[in-house]
Amino acid sequence: MLPYPIFPDARIQSRVDCAARAGDRRRICIFEPRGSANQTVNFLLPPTDPRAQMGYVIAESTEYPAMSGSNTMCVATVLLETGILPMQKPVTELVLESPVGLVHLRSACENGKVTKVEFTNQPAFANHLDKTIEVPGVGTLTVDVGYGGHDLRDRRRGETRLSHHAR
Repeated sequence: MLPYPIFPDARIQSRVDCAARAGDRRRICIFEPRGSANQTVNFLLPPTDPRAQMGYVIAESTEYPAMSGSNTMCVATVLLETGILPMQKPVTELVLESPVGLVHLRSACENGKVTKVEFTNQPAFANHLDKTIEVPGVGTLTVDVGYGGHDLRDRRRGETRLSHHAR
């Protein structure tokens, strides 16, 4: 499926597996002299789910995030514009396997280019509603904690007070 597999011996089953086996590839792609620490790389992988046309894992300088909308759109664009997957005009529908599951995409295509990408992400959900936490130096915060936003909000003020990326 891939003309140049980066893991020819086995499929990567998870971000944990990728972290254990792809650290050298991640460093080569992201850090100097070829890149910088604020870059991201997407590893294209054979899918483990037969409904997907391709799999991918997102790698950043410090972690392997579970999901990124912009990375997902970039993966779709590269797959179609390089011919790794066939482009259909006016719209190409794809199913990609991300670390959080299957992502269904619709890519508008014109003159060999992807002009727009839409996708349905995995559902967000609330872990905690109206949770009270004590933060040293800040005080008591009442927060909602959910997957999909990566932040805690002080709803009394309506502003983001703390930010946390899932690991």
